[in-house]
Amino acid sequence: MGKAYDAVQRYIDSMKAKDLEATLDCFTDDCIYYLHVGTRPFIGKDYMRKGITILWPHQVASRWRIVNYVEDDNKIIFEGIDEYDQPDGTTVKMPYMGIYQIKDGRIWRGRDYFDMKGYLDMTKGDSNQYLLDVADTMHEQP
Repeated sequence: MGKAYDAVQRYIDSMKAKDLEATLDCFTDDCIYYLHVGTRPFIGKDYMRKGITILWPHQVASRWRIVNYVEDDNKIIFEGIDEYDQPDGTTVKMPYMGIYQIKDGRIWRGRDYFDMKGYLDMTKGDSNQYLLDVADTMHEQP
């Protein structure tokens, strides 16, 4: 595991711990982060702060993880599973892909790709079996 992986894993760990300052420290001051490509990005740490704090009340227990990745020192491309429980007991288990660029050990640019409709349905307890199948099999090796 290299520098890019370490930077993203530090972000994941701080999000799971709901440590706002540690999470913000994972990003450069001039960061641009697309939580979902196709929606408005979080630009800069002030907007990151607002966006992050909106997410946390909906996530009781997070099991967010990277499953497969390729990287060099300043870029990582990965697929993972954003899995968490909601306060009402509903479990969300969303496969996604991300491409993050790293500058000075911090996330400078981040883009996450996932099925927004499938995600929103999962938050309402209506899981798409095909998405769950992807999440359950992405760790398999030939």
